[in-house]
Amino acid sequence: LRKNKWLYFQVPFLLLSEFFALLRLVIRSKPDFIYSHWFVPQGVVGGLVGLITGVSHVYTSHSSDISIARKIPVLGPLVVRFITRKSKRITVVSKRSFEKLKGFFSDEKWMAVSHKVKIIPMGIDTGMFCSRTVAGSEWKSKYGYDGRNVILFVGRLAEKKGVKYLLDAISEYQKIDPDVLLVIGGDGPLRGKLSRQVSKLGIDKYVDFVGHVSGVKKLELFDLCDVLILPSIIADDGDAEGMPVVLMEGLAAGKLCIATDVSGADDILEDRHDGFLIRPNNSDDIVNRLLEIRNMDRTMQQRISDRAR
Repeated sequence: LRKNKWLYFQVPFLLLSEFFALLRLVIRSKPDFIYSHWFVPQGVVGGLVGLITGVSHVYTSHSSDISIARKIPVLGPLVVRFITRKSKRITVVSKRSFEKLKGFFSDEKWMAVSHKVKIIPMGIDTGMFCSRTVAGSEWKSKYGYDGRNVILFVGRLAEKKGVKYLLDAISEYQKIDPDVLLVIGGDGPLRGKLSRQVSKLGIDKYVDFVGHVSGVKKLELFDLCDVLILPSIIADDGDAEGMPVVLMEGLAAGKLCIATDVSGADDILEDRHDGFLIRPNNSDDIVNRLLEIRNMDRTMQQRISDRAR
């Protein structure tokens, strides 16, 4: 859409197609509930189909999805309030997402719907990360990372992930820790731009793009990394994290986790207790936290790791 504005003409057809497909499915299968993830467009479509068919509707707002409605003058906020009032239950993944939804209502009208809204973060299979038995050094050998201090990022390479600030930080931090290696697991629209930034900064030997990771490879990267970092920001268009699932996976794996205080991490992390909180858009904060971890004795690192689990 950003590259070709003419594609906006496809959007109404997407919504109509989704509406009729869901309507047909609900009429045929007669479910007890329609459960929509993301308010726009699924929550709107699911809510309307629920009203037409009499099937109860529930939706989950994951992050900034509901804020998209603010970009549609008058009608957008009206739709949010209408669908929310008509929905049986609503869940949001963090306190920040909760406040975004609450902001669409006056205090009086919020009182009428607030009992339906619950904060429920996305879940993870903690057993996958807690029961690992192979030492990280073995996986480092497999990937050719012997002797490296591995910092891991996993996520989509989009603006809200803040990876450009992480690369700026690595360009400074490698002067202090020449064994550092940033492993970037993920792909996305900024892959080319971030690769060019690495070349421009001259840090090619300190960064390894490994592409999209999942399953066994993802678990191995968690095993071998020394630090997990999520430098999330609020993008220029308002896009933001709700609660990064990768962060919860890192905590379950007992990793030293660094995350920004706009990602939803402040819901579950206490700075320097079970992880580290930093400010967004700030490469200096990243460098300072990496230095703090580097200078921390092993006993304190283990204590934070245990608390993270």
